[in-house]
This record gives sequence, structure tokens and C-alpha cells, in this order.
Amino acid sequence: MPFGEMTITLHDVHYIMGLRVSGTRPNVWMDKADAIQLGARAFGVAPALMEQWWYGGGPRLDDLEVKYGDNSTFPSAYRVRAYIAYLLGKLLFVDKSGSKVRADFFPLLEEINLICEYSWGSATLAYLYRQLGMATRAEAAQIAGCLTLLECWIYEYFPCFRPPMVNAHVTGEPWCKRWQVIHHIPKDEDILVDYRRRLDSMRPSDVNWTPFGLKVSSEVAKTVHHGTIRWMDTVEPYMPDRVLRQFGFRQIKPADPIRPLKGSKRERKIASYKVNYEPGDQMWDIPHTHMLSRAYYGHPARPAWESDPEYMPWFLDHTHVRVHPSTEPVERAEPSAVPAIYDLTRVLHPYFYDNLPPSTIPGYRHMPDDFFRTIQDMCAPFAEYLQLDRADADDRDAGSSQGRHSHRRRRTRDT
Repeated sequence: MPFGEMTITLHDVHYIMGLRVSGTRPNVWMDKADAIQLGARAFGVAPALMEQWWYGGGPRLDDLEVKYGDNSTFPSAYRVRAYIAYLLGKLLFVDKSGSKVRADFFPLLEEINLICEYSWGSATLAYLYRQLGMATRAEAAQIAGCLTLLECWIYEYFPCFRPPMVNAHVTGEPWCKRWQVIHHIPKDEDILVDYRRRLDSMRPSDVNWTPFGLKVSSEVAKTVHHGTIRWMDTVEPYMPDRVLRQFGFRQIKPADPIRPLKGSKRERKIASYKVNYEPGDQMWDIPHTHMLSRAYYGHPARPAWESDPEYMPWFLDHTHVRVHPSTEPVERAEPSAVPAIYDLTRVLHPYFYDNLPPSTIPGYRHMPDDFFRTIQDMCAPFAEYLQLDRADADDRDAGSSQGRHSHRRRRTRDT
């Protein structure tokens, strides 16, 4: 069942990986020869070796570990830069070899105290967007990019694919640490077909649309930036108006997509391509510029998958409805209660555990609407599985409400 667009957003990167999404966009603003000289100085190697790294796809990760290890004679500053380069190449900007790290960003690491000022989160997402684009081409056999982010994003939004959970999320830690990925899925065509059919039979209520709460647009300001995101020379469009339900708002028909400066161009490798977008660096650096306006998108989604009547006809006219060509229905599996228990604990914790006793919480008896909305969205898959009639539930709620009002009037008279 098609229900619209979804994608990885900047607030997903912020919560899942614990990366900063605001700040300066990472790029080397200098001539290539100067960049090689600066990189050589930053890593304490000869320019000839840095040039070899630069044009040879970068140093091997194992070689970096050996060269700059704890027993190395290199000063600590060089080892710190090498360790950060190792992390970036091993986790965030992984190439298809999985064994090298590109050297073109090494000049960014010269000033160690400025490394934390870069928007590594937006850079990670820009690089992953480009790699996903390459991976969808028919000739592609591999995928690169931050696959930890991609995998954990799937777990957060699609409960039916979740592995065992280590524990509830611990405040201050990246959300990716709560998943226990210990099972190995063999490369089997039947499993692939099963996954495709499961996706095709998925209903809107099977998606956890707002796993990080309903206030992400205010807590992670850059997540509603409408423009481009960048990693070095890779510039990708970022259009949050196409996935408004992931911010807790009703989906409307989005604006026209951001167009490239010119058409995409295939490179020598068949599965690769090159496309150029307007970088928009100045727009990124100015606070609150090119942000989506609440006047444009700010209608809360109730239920979480709500969309404007114009949206689905537009979406169906611009997409392939099914992943798998078969129309054979898939048996609906019982939703797992384990993730819901952890999510309920996370939602209830601020109200009942951090502020005991409950009677001292301001407005305790008038919990915010988003609290009840979150609980309702969590219960939706179980209600559908049990085939509970929403109309009957609404009638029961209305009756209960009348009963509460009647009880309140009796208490007032008694007083």
C-alpha cells in the first residue's frame, strides 16, 4: 500500500549518529597543489607521499593505524588527526573498497580545535544521498556511505525490520547504540522477495513516523533547511517539504524539486554519475535563511500519516507503486510489543519519573496534545492488527468523556 515519500533527514543524523548538523560545511577552499602541501604538513609526511595518497584513493586504513599507532614516534597532534581521519573513513565517508580513506579533506584537520565546528552530520547525509543514488543504478553491485546511519534509520521508522534491542535509549548517547545486530541474513533470493513483498503490503500505521518526538523541527533547527547539503565537492538537494510527516506535520503537495545546474553526466564507471547543484553556501551560513515556514507546513498530522487530499494523487503520478511485481498479499504479522514498551517508557519518563510526585507537575491533568498523539500513533499497529473499529473507539471515548464530566459535576455539587 503506497503512503508517500520518506527519507533520511538531518534530525535523523543528529539523533541516530550523535553528529552536529549545524556549523560550517566541510570543503577545502584552495588549489589542489596547496591542499596537498597543507595535508602533508598536517600529517607530518613528505608532500610526495601525500600526493601519492591524494591521487591513489587515499591511504589504507590499516596503514594509518600502523603508522600513527600508540607506539609511533609521531607527535600527538599528528596521531589525533590520523585517528579522526580513520574514524571518518571507517564510519562516515566509507568508500566501496572499505579499506581506504580519501585524502582530499585532510587540510580540514590541520586546526584540531576547529574540527568540532564543522557540520559533519549534513556532510554525512550529503555523501550518503549521492551513494544511494549510485546504488540504485542497474549496474551497481555495491553501496558506500554511512551504512550505520542507513541501517539504524530503517530500524527506527520500520518496526517490522527491527533486530533485538539492547536497552532503551540512554540520554546523551547516539540512538544507534540501542540496537543489537547479531544475526546474519544470508544472501538468499527468497529473503529478498519476502522483504519486497513486506514493503509493498506495509500500511501507514506500520511506520513509526516520529521516532524522535514531535518537536524535532525546533530542537534541530537545520532539519527544516530547504536547499542543498554538501560534503566537499558533492552537493545534494535537501527538501524537507517532501517528508513533512517525519516532522509531525500533515503532508502537503511539495514544491517543485531543486533542479541541478545541468543534466547528470555518466562517468567512466557505468554505475557512477556526476550532477552539479548550486552549492548555496552563503544561504547555509546565515541563520534561519531558507528554512521552511510554519505558515507553509505547520498543520499537525492526526494521525501521524495524515496527508492533504491533493498529495496522494500527485505522489501516485510520480512514483512506482510497488517494489515487487507480484500482487500476492502478505500475511499480516503480529506487531512486536517490545519496541513499543521501550518507546512508551521514553515518552512517559519526563512526566512520571523525573518529576515525582506527578501532582507537582504543572498541568499534570492536562497533558499536552502531542503526548496523547504519540501514544495513539504507537498503539495504531496493534489496533489495526486486532481489527478494532475506530468509530466504536471514538464512541467509547465520547461516552467516557461524558461520564467524566458528569462525575466532575457531581463532585462540584458535593463540594
